Amino acid sequence: SYESSDCQEFKVEISLTELGLSKWEEVAGLVFGYLAKLRSEGVPDYFLDECSDLAQIYWRFAERGEPQGYAEGLATAMQGLRRVPLTVPEGATQQGDAGAALKSGPELLGAARYLDASRL
Repeated sequence: SYESSDCQEFKVEISLTELGLSKWEEVAGLVFGYLAKLRSEGVPDYFLDECSDLAQIYWRFAERGEPQGYAEGLATAMQGLRRVPLTVPEGATQQGDAGAALKSGPELLGAARYLDASRL
């Protein structure tokens, strides 16, 4: 599937046996029927929970990669994040004051909070 900030693409690939190929219209009807069900009922909670659990497992047990590859992956992932402008807090008169205030807010520095030196 392809995704950007302007559009998304959803792709379904199905491999069929010769018998399945002879019933391709039935197969297509089942696929479109399930898509209609998802549209009307939404994605089941158990599916979203399972995806979340798997992502946590993949993250927790991921092999350490090359630092450059990790940095490139983070940079790519951050391209789609909403940019939050950093502002100097009112009353900060010195660079140190502003730096301390910026580091204290969890919403500040956007995707930088996901950087994890232990992954290198």
